[in-house]
This record gives sequence, structure tokens and C-alpha cells, in this order.
Amino acid sequence: NFHTPSIYKEGYIDLIIEYCKKYKIKMVISLLDLELTILSKKKHVFEEHGILLAISNYQICKICNDKYATQEFLKANNFPTLHMFLTVEEAIKAVYDRKASFPFFIKPRWGMGSIGVYQVENEEELKVLYLKVKKELQKSSLKEGSKALKGQDVIIQEKLPGEEFGLDVFNNFKGNHIKTFIKKKITMRAGETDAAVTVANPTLEELGKNVSKKLKHFGNLDMDVFYDGQTAYILELNPRFGGGYPFTHLAGGNIVKAYIDLYSNRDLNLDDYYIGL
Repeated sequence: NFHTPSIYKEGYIDLIIEYCKKYKIKMVISLLDLELTILSKKKHVFEEHGILLAISNYQICKICNDKYATQEFLKANNFPTLHMFLTVEEAIKAVYDRKASFPFFIKPRWGMGSIGVYQVENEEELKVLYLKVKKELQKSSLKEGSKALKGQDVIIQEKLPGEEFGLDVFNNFKGNHIKTFIKKKITMRAGETDAAVTVANPTLEELGKNVSKKLKHFGNLDMDVFYDGQTAYILELNPRFGGGYPFTHLAGGNIVKAYIDLYSNRDLNLDDYYIGL
């Protein structure tokens, strides 16, 4: 086993690089939201040692990790969105002005999984659970990552309509779109996809391609979408492999192998992907 210090401790990056050099590892992939922005600032350091850090650049990681920044990116690029607020007062005013309506979801602005996520049905629940999420956040693993948000570390978001889908939007290492894989989520557990089925959906395929063109992310992007049959609303963008990736992989969408093929300048083969698995 290889044990590292906290990602926030000095020497973390150096230790990863030394480990890679010792075992002749040429590519590093991170699956952890908490370290994406930290590692992305050091891509050039890995490259100096002949190691490919297979993640997006810092600005992309920052947009995706910060749910409010994600919302601003979506609005700026004309993707359909619903209301999101940083304070209870803003949310209540929007309800009174009939610009938004309950239920809302309260969650950490810089978070992952189901940590501190609550659905609220009325104003009283909103006030109580907003404070509860703030307290939970300070006791969680998300505490350090939220410090830069200067107190605005919780978001209030309208509940999105429709069925939930998970997309793996795969780009090459230059940020160009290769393929979008779509799964309809059947059951969720602790914020992760527990059961899903691969589907074909031209609307969502086009959505993945359009997000790819605007974001220009590196490799895989895990994207959560709600689709009501007419409009597709993006819930989250995660510039990494997500918890639902195994369903893509088992259906033949071997993106892990595609990373290796891209690194080795070999032709990609992603055609053996089956719908309905």
C-alpha cells in the first residue's frame, strides 16, 4: 500500500511525483474532486518529469468544482438552467416574486456525493436546513476546499424536472469531442449511481457534444442531466471519471483503454458499445 499525506499538506505533490518516477508511471489520473484544483495547478511540474497528469486545466476544474461557477458557465453559454441562490433571503424573495418555487435542494457549493444535501419543501425547512448544511460542512472533508468561498459556501437550487441521466462526455487530450455515452439512472445510493441502463438519446448526445465544445475539457467529463422529454437541464459537471462510469465500461465504452491508446498514439476503438445494458 502507498499512503500519502493530506492533499493540503506540503510535499504531497512531490511525493506523488517521486512514486511515479520510482515505478516508472507515465500517466496519473485523479478520481477525487478535492484534489483536482490542487493537482491542476501543477500539471507543468508533472510534465517536467515526463509524467502526464491526465486532468483538465485549473480553470476548468474550478468551474466544475464550484456549483455556482458551473451555473454561471451554463448561463453564459445558453444552456437551460433553473434558479440557484447563495442566500436564504434571495431564495425566499424569488418565491414571493413567483420567479422560483419549492421544492429546493440545499447542498455545499463545493461538494461531492451526497454530503450535506437536503430537499426542502417550505420556507421554515429552508431556514433550518440551510444552517444545518453550513454546520455539517465545517465538520466534513469539504471544509478546506470551501474556505476560499468566504462564507458563501452553500447553494439553494430549484429541483430539476424529468428523469436523471448520467453522461460520460469523452474528449481527446486536446479537448476535442470524441463520443458521448449515456446512461439512464435507475437507483441512486449516497449520491452515486447504484443501477443504470445504457440508452441512445440524440438530444443528450448533442448536449454532451455542445458542452464539450464550450468547456474543452481533458479526457472524460462526468455530467448529470435531468431531461423531461423537451428540455435537458445540467445538474453538475465533474471533470473526471464518475461513480456511474462502470456502466459505460461494462457496456463496451472502455474510456480507460482509450486514455492509454491516446497516450500511445494508437487508433481509438469505441464502436463496441452496447445500448440497453
